[in-house]
Amino acid sequence: MQESNVPLTARSVLASALLGEDPPQLPVSHLVHLAALFGINENRARVALSRMASAGEVTTDGSGRYRLAGHLLDRRDRQTGSRRAQTRRGTEPGAWPW
Repeated sequence: MQESNVPLTARSVLASALLGEDPPQLPVSHLVHLAALFGINENRARVALSRMASAGEVTTDGSGRYRLAGHLLDRRDRQTGSRRAQTRRGTEPGAWPW
């Protein structure tokens, strides 16, 4: 299998960070810092956040925090629901996980 060296996009990094949070919101400073860990400069991160806001994928409350919205929030809810279903199944000792 060939390994892919395609860099992650700013949107992908930022969306993944917010998808993993509970609640799904972070200060812009944290998002910019996280993006830098993936080689994404501050300007690219802020442009990506602005575009995500225009597309309805995130909202901001004006205090420097971004929160998932729209189809990304729906996606997060589906992921959370599926994880809860997996943890409910097979919780008895010796039970099969399906």
